[in-house]
Amino acid sequence: MSEEKIPSLEEIAKFIQEEENKGNICLTFEEYVDSYSLDEFLNQPIVGILYDLDLLPEQVLSCCKSNHRLIWEYGLYVTIKKLKELYDSYRSLDVRKELSGECKTCDLMPGDCWNCKYRNK
Repeated sequence: MSEEKIPSLEEIAKFIQEEENKGNICLTFEEYVDSYSLDEFLNQPIVGILYDLDLLPEQVLSCCKSNHRLIWEYGLYVTIKKLKELYDSYRSLDVRKELSGECKTCDLMPGDCWNCKYRNK
């Protein structure tokens, strides 16, 4: 029976930083670490994001062993939940602007936006 070498913390840190530079996020599942496109990760429902990060309220409230850790992880849960709401609303606003032809920078129609006229010269 062969034994696999367990990566060191330095090797794992290097891997997750390399993946971040590629636009990926790393997640751990039991005995291994894998990377996924950050854009695809963010496009899933909030429950999936929180589940993958082990930050569902049920997980946080039942698994934390210290007061400090409980408060910190619950704070992460609340923050990520709000950021996901903002991300989704921003994406839907961006789509509406693309459909309407509005400037994504200033909400004006492209011909009315001095900034856009200046940048496009």
